[in-house]
Amino acid sequence: MHPPLRSGRIGVGPGPPAVAFVCWRVSESQREYTMPTTGAPSRRPRARAFTLIELLIVIGVLVILIALTITIGTKITASGRARAAADTIRVLDGSVSEWSAQTGDPAPSKVLAPEAGGGDPIEQPIIDGRPEGADPDEPALPSVEMYTAAILQEGGLESVFSGVTSSWIAAATVPTDASNGALPAYRLVDPWGNPLRYVHPVYDAGWGPYWDGNSLTSRPTLSPLDATEDAYQRSWRPFDPNDTQRTSAWVGDADEGVCVGNSPYFYSAGPDGDPGTIEDNVYSSVPDFPVDTARVR
Repeated sequence: MHPPLRSGRIGVGPGPPAVAFVCWRVSESQREYTMPTTGAPSRRPRARAFTLIELLIVIGVLVILIALTITIGTKITASGRARAAADTIRVLDGSVSEWSAQTGDPAPSKVLAPEAGGGDPIEQPIIDGRPEGADPDEPALPSVEMYTAAILQEGGLESVFSGVTSSWIAAATVPTDASNGALPAYRLVDPWGNPLRYVHPVYDAGWGPYWDGNSLTSRPTLSPLDATEDAYQRSWRPFDPNDTQRTSAWVGDADEGVCVGNSPYFYSAGPDGDPGTIEDNVYSSVPDFPVDTARVR
């Protein structure tokens, strides 16, 4: 048992009595002193939890930061891919110069498909577009592959494609109407996996029906002089975009570009793979566009 507590007031000299009290407990072996502080007893402050509103604000800020990061990253990636496509297109532009320097002729507008047995070769036009009446999900004609086939036919120009990154070029063949079958060529794609395109001034501009903003408008198709049995279309939107049967595979035949200065150009259909949506196309040189369709794009 502890001895009873005793208390007393301590004062030093004259003046008001001291505020503090000394409490002590006396035992046979020790004396304990407890000196309370003046005023109210001290308490350790309790940690304040976040309110629901504060948590929602923090979550909202994090969501915005994540969205900004994704958006900026996507733009950087798209910009890098566009630059890669432009680099490949510049190599193709250089191949035109090499062709002209070696042959003395302008860029090729057709490829010659030799007949078996030494018959006259069949001339096939190099057109960026589709055959007349093609479905809107049908692949376009392989214009760049046909262009490379014409380059390879000349001989001695294979090295002009050496500057293309290996990821974007591969050996290929071009089917022909000749009995010999296919011609060796190169397939060149953009970083989105879409085939690059080639437009020659002989076969540029818009051809075939197009969407004028309200309905499909008729327009003549393209009939090359050396292939009068065939007709082609180069329409930016050869279908009703509001058609309930439309799928993501429905894209334009071509961009309807008109060559500037009578010089051919190459382009990529961009990330959406649709040549008709020209705002995301990548060009070696930006072409002109027909007035009748430019106003409704």
